[in-house]
Formats: sequence, C-alpha cells, structure tokens
Amino acid sequence: MPISESFENCNEELTNYTFGINGFDYADYNPEFGGRFRTNEGRGYANSGNRAITLDNFNNSGTAKNNELIFTYNLSSYIDSAVYLDFSFLYRGETDGNDKIFARGAENRNWIEIYDLFANRLMHLEIIKCKIN
Repeated sequence: MPISESFENCNEELTNYTFGINGFDYADYNPEFGGRFRTNEGRGYANSGNRAITLDNFNNSGTAKNNELIFTYNLSSYIDSAVYLDFSFLYRGETDGNDKIFARGAENRNWIEIYDLFANRLMHLEIIKCKIN
C-alpha cells in the first residue's frame, strides 16, 4: 500500500461485459445495453497524464444506463485498519442520480454506499477523499 492507478497502461473502449480489463486486470466492467467504458477519450478528462476512465451512454437513447466498474483489491492484511480511497471525478451534466461509489469487505458481503457522486457534483474536476472503516 498505497495503490495508485493512472490508467496510462489501458487503451480501451468497451460496450460489453469484460472480466479483467486489458491494462488493469483487477477491474471488471459490467454495462447495461448502451453503456460504454473508455480510457481513450482524451487528456481533457485526465487528472494527470493522458488517460482517464469515462462511463457514458454511447447510443444517446436519452435513458440512463447502468455502468458498473468493479475494482478488486486484496486488503486481507489490513484487518482493523482504516482504508482511504482518493479519486478524481468530473461531472459531465448527466441527469442520472445513480452515480455512486460502493465498497464491500469480501465477495460474499453486501455492497455499502460510501459516496454519492451525483449529490456532491461540481462542474469542475474535483479530488474526492473517502475513509472506509
């Protein structure tokens, strides 16, 4: 620890379920039909470097699409430790209020909402810091 990811090693555009994304195999993508994952949309979305993850509705149907990006980290050696999650987020004007961050302690545990991106949206790139107990 700490773990850092800039997405510079991933040049992907995905619209289907993907287990182990090329360039960072500890992440899985699970879209609803019409959802899209990209790391190659341009440096204007990156906090640093040239790449960032963007999730959107590629067929512009006007209806919200569920895009799930799941990261799996083995934190078993961090029992009774605080875990911090720092990330950058850019609100792009979507009207869907389902933009949230969830975490769970093990694969057989329930997901717990830790941050509501939509409720805390700003119109510029912001750095988010979350403490997970």
